[in-house]
Amino acid sequence: MPSAKRRHSDEYGPDDYDSSDMSPETQRYNVEQHLTQGITKNLKRHHTSHLIDEDPEVTEYGPCDAGIILKLELFNFMCHEAFAIDFGEQTNFIIGRNGSGKSAILTGISVALGAKANDTDRGSSLKSMIMHGKNIARAIVTFKNEGPEAYKPEVYGKRIIVERVLRTEGANALHVKDASRKTISNKKKTIEDILDHFGITIANPMTVLTQTEAKTFLAQSNDEDKYRYFMQGTRLKESFDNIKDLTASVEQIQEKVNHDKDILKEAKAAYEKAFAVYKNFQSTDEFKELEVTLTGKGLWMEFQECQQRQETANNLLFEKTENKTRLEGVKQELEVQFQQLQAESVELENMDYNQQIMDNTSQLTEAKDFITKLNNELQRFSSDSKAADDTIEQLGQLIAEIDQNIIREQKRLNNSGGDNLQKLKNLKETQEKKLHQFIQERDSLVPQLEKEQSTYQDYLNEMDSKIKNLQIYK
Repeated sequence: MPSAKRRHSDEYGPDDYDSSDMSPETQRYNVEQHLTQGITKNLKRHHTSHLIDEDPEVTEYGPCDAGIILKLELFNFMCHEAFAIDFGEQTNFIIGRNGSGKSAILTGISVALGAKANDTDRGSSLKSMIMHGKNIARAIVTFKNEGPEAYKPEVYGKRIIVERVLRTEGANALHVKDASRKTISNKKKTIEDILDHFGITIANPMTVLTQTEAKTFLAQSNDEDKYRYFMQGTRLKESFDNIKDLTASVEQIQEKVNHDKDILKEAKAAYEKAFAVYKNFQSTDEFKELEVTLTGKGLWMEFQECQQRQETANNLLFEKTENKTRLEGVKQELEVQFQQLQAESVELENMDYNQQIMDNTSQLTEAKDFITKLNNELQRFSSDSKAADDTIEQLGQLIAEIDQNIIREQKRLNNSGGDNLQKLKNLKETQEKKLHQFIQERDSLVPQLEKEQSTYQDYLNEMDSKIKNLQIYK
């Protein structure tokens, strides 16, 4: 990729461009003279000239350190699935057979730097440059960014990478990256600023000359076409277009200024007329009286407004005071009622506790009396039970004696008859019945008495516990 050396020139000084006193036609002529003289000596921009002046080590000859395309990468672009080429820092010649992809390199550079499809002479849409069967294509250009002409080296470093992404569906994307491939911007304006800084114009035939334009230039161009290419290649056409736009803007501004001057004159005349009327009226007695009247009305309105505000504030204060007094009375009534309720509550609690203690004490006394009576009954029953046991024992002994007598009498009466034996047997049965009756009465009475004793003892313990709890709580 060729790279033009931008040289510093002191041929024209600031005084040569002073055109404040010239007509637009004269200015346009002088600009054309300056731009068409010494073109090869004035390709370097004004800010670069200052950088070279400040750095004595920078020479006028040799390869540039900034604005050179070092590398091109194409992915799924036209006929290239994955293609990369490294360029030299000066002039590069690319040769090959027809269809080998030479023009794809030029098209890839143009597309990566923001060219439209019509500018590439390769179709009417950028989507047509995506490889068949693929959805995304990428064209990546790497710029060298070193030396005094570097573009924002503190941001991008020594390399600026521009990546254009084409999609079959959806919008295309643009990424401007630094030397570490970190994306810095996605705006087209950033690319335009970088290309303007490096003096690169994609639509310029001296920068990118397509095959169709080259054939047309060689075969069919006339003097007018050659001059047009010359103007585009030297960027004079761009400068003249800018001058035309600026001239048109200046003319519009001048027309607006003239129009505004007329409006200003009319407004100034109207102001002076009104001011004169005001001065004349100000000196009259009527004006003075009106001034005093208006001043008095203004003061009276302010006084009425203040008085109304004061009345409103007094009413509000009176209302708040009444509310406060009423609330204090209600508060005192509530406090008295609360104290009465508190005293009644304490009295009721004492009455309830005393009544409960009295009731429980009465019940406890009754229970104690009943238990005492029950204990006496138990003692009496124990005595009766002991006497019954003695009687049972005596009856047992009597039965045993009767049994012995029966045996003895049986032996003795075997010969004499069985009357006495029958009498003894009857006596034995009678005694056994008595003994059995005593035993049943004893067995039925003892469990009943023990159960009643246990029940009343539990009741007695419960009443004692209630009385103790009431006394403790009180």
